[in-house]
Amino acid sequence: MRVYVKLGEPLWRATGQRRLALAWPAGAEVTVADVLARLTTDHSAFAAAYAAAPYRLFVDAAPVDAGNLSAGPQLADGQTLFILLPAIGG
Repeated sequence: MRVYVKLGEPLWRATGQRRLALAWPAGAEVTVADVLARLTTDHSAFAAAYAAAPYRLFVDAAPVDAGNLSAGPQLADGQTLFILLPAIGG
């Protein structure tokens, strides 16, 4: 199973990449919390960078409730988790 992650400014600098592909064994049940944990494990600067701002999460185009990430949503093979700062200004 492969899940993609797209990181916005300035978070992508913690990983050195704007888009990542993360692999899990076939049939794995992967949540957004699993992806965030994996990013923290694989990239030492990720946790501090993620905690520094109120990032918004989307799976494909659907917003993710940041209140209970381990409960869902389950990610399917090929889906993309977007981690972005909300737009500011007017």
